[in-house]
This record gives sequence, C-alpha cells and structure tokens, in this order.
Amino acid sequence: MPSLRRSGLVGICVLIGVASALSMIKSTPAGSVGARHARCSAPPQAGANYSNCNLTGVNFTNADLAGANLKKATLTGAALGGADLSGATLTRVVSGAIGGTPASLPSDWAVVDGYLVGPLANLTGANLSGASLEGADLLKVNFASANLSGSDLTDATLKGTDLQGTVLAGATLTGIKSGGKIIGTPASLPPNWALVGATVRYLVGPAANLAQGDFYGTNLAGTDLTDANLFGANFSFANLNGADLTGATLTGVTWSDTTCPDGTNSNNDANTCVNNL
Repeated sequence: MPSLRRSGLVGICVLIGVASALSMIKSTPAGSVGARHARCSAPPQAGANYSNCNLTGVNFTNADLAGANLKKATLTGAALGGADLSGATLTRVVSGAIGGTPASLPSDWAVVDGYLVGPLANLTGANLSGASLEGADLLKVNFASANLSGSDLTDATLKGTDLQGTVLAGATLTGIKSGGKIIGTPASLPPNWALVGATVRYLVGPAANLAQGDFYGTNLAGTDLTDANLFGANFSFANLNGADLTGATLTGVTWSDTTCPDGTNSNNDANTCVNNL
C-alpha cells in the first residue's frame, strides 16, 4: 500500500507540472523575446510584421514587402534594390547607408543619400549635408543632431519636426512650410532666419511660406520677411517693429493691436499695417 500511495503522489506531481507548463505557455505574451526573434527573422513577404526589428544589413533585394509593418525598425545598411515597399508602414524607421533603389515606396517617401526620408522618419544624427530635399514632406521627422548644412529644403514641410541640435547652416529654406510643435533649437540656421513662437513655432526668414500662420503675440521685431507668403496670417498683438516685409504677400492678414514695422500700432493705422511697413 505505501508503494501505491507513493506512485500515486508522483503521478499527481507530474500532472501538476505539465499543467503548470501548459499554463506558462498559454500566458507567454506574443511579444516575447522568442516570438519577436521568430517574427524578425521571418522571410520577407507582403504584409510582414517587422515592427521594432533590428534589420541592420539585411538583404531585401527584390523582396515583396508591400504593406509590411516596419514601424520603428532599423534598416541601416539594408539592401533594398528593387524591393516593393508600396503601402508599407515606415513610421520612426531608422536608416542610413541603404543599398539600391526600391522599386516602390509609400507616398511622400524617398531614399535620399542612403536614408529613408518621409513623414515621421527617425533621422536622428543623419548626415544629409548638401542633400536634395526639395518639396519633401518632413512632418514630425526627428532631425535631432542631424547635419542638413547646405541642403535644399525648398518648399519642404517641417511641421512638428524635432530640430534639437540640427545643423542648418547654408541650407536653402525658400518656400519652406513650418509650424506646429517644432521641438528643440537648431545648432545653426542660414543668415536672416530664426525659429520663433512658443507653443506653435515657425522657421521665419526671407521667402518663407507662412500662409495661415498664427503669430498671435509673437515677437517678430527685426525679422527678415522679404517676399514671404503671409496670406491669412494672424498678427494680433504681434511685434513687427523693424521687420522687413518688402514684397511679402499680405492678403487676408489679421491686424489687431499689432506693432507695425515702423513702430506704430495697427489700431491707430486704420486697423492695418500695410501702409506702415
């Protein structure tokens, strides 16, 4: 009888152990290290989930990655020649030294000097000196500590962009559209350019596109706004004393208690500054 009792206890313990193991397996999160490794190592295919994966140096030449999820993935040194990335999610993707030219990319994305450039890209520390970024959609891009010296940003959009420590010396900013919660302070800017505003911040300078800009209470004294597009801008309570608005578009501008470029107040100038520049 004792032997039977002992064997019964052993059997019960085995069953408990198996049940415990099965419970652990069932409770293992899908994002566990093992599952993530398997997901990140999976062969490329349309709709693949490579989010948060380190894909440094991976060979995706001619791969079908249409609709793939590459959010926060690292693609530094990846070979993307001929790859189909149409409809892919590239939010916060990290890149650099990209090899080859993809067959297709999502709208507003491009490979520029080895970097994947587009809205919400993570280009922290990127070296894009002298790069052609004309007309690029750089909405909420992270350019912290990036080198954009001498780059062409003509007609580009930099709304909500992180510019902390960004080098913009010698960059062409003609027609640039900015605003939103631009983060940080650039390490350098071209002559006659400045980053102004508190909550809503703008890159202000000659020929900037500041249409519909909200400059309520903003100090713009002495700024160079020659040939700037100020259509529909709000300058209520703003200080434009000494600012140069020669050739600027002033259609639809709101003037209210504005300090005009000549130092007078718009309230005393028929509620406008157009004759007091």
